[in-house]
Amino acid sequence: MDARETVEPMSRPARRRLAWHPHARRRRRAGDRRGAAPVTRLFILEPERMVEEPLAAVSALPAGVDVLLRGYRMPARPVFARRLARLCRRQGRRLLIACDTELAAGPHADGLHLGEELARASAPRRGLPPARLLSVAVHSRRALARAMQVGADLVLLSPVFATRSHPGSPFLGPHRLARLIARPGAGTRRPRFLALGGIDPLTSRRLPPGIDGIAAIGGWLDEATKGRPSHP
Repeated sequence: MDARETVEPMSRPARRRLAWHPHARRRRRAGDRRGAAPVTRLFILEPERMVEEPLAAVSALPAGVDVLLRGYRMPARPVFARRLARLCRRQGRRLLIACDTELAAGPHADGLHLGEELARASAPRRGLPPARLLSVAVHSRRALARAMQVGADLVLLSPVFATRSHPGSPFLGPHRLARLIARPGAGTRRPRFLALGGIDPLTSRRLPPGIDGIAAIGGWLDEATKGRPSHP
């Protein structure tokens, strides 16, 4: 392994605290009886906004958590994406690349994530291999209908709860979120609905049935740092 990719290991207690997700016990019981799909968990990685070393943060995630790379303004993004992809592959994680079809179509990624504006393009899957995932950000019913039309595999609905990054901004809340996913619009198939925005171990318990997983930035990082010694 390249010395630059060495990451700091995380303590076992911290890893256990990172394993939260909505309806986990319910899904495990249902899966035992009906083969239900597992909950999808997604870490939104924004390297340029992190105090933590990005690869160390990814390495500390529990098994089964996939990664979505934003980092729009970071220098040498393709180089970092390749290093991240190698780490994700070793740990059995899927890697989605935000807003870069060329990078997402390369051999180092598993899918593409688009914001609402880009998802309105006439052919958001153009240039993307058929087996790659398409993830779409959704903040409104109109955007959800568009995500259904283009056949998104993952739909990130946000913001579900109040967030520290946008204090005072309106958010969906669990009841409006439930109404939104109850009538998503016409599509060839049902995507997996992920809740994003203000997600943590407490708010995740308030997510309505029909939500297939969670996406978070600060929630994962807050839990990760609990297991680390403090520094002066």
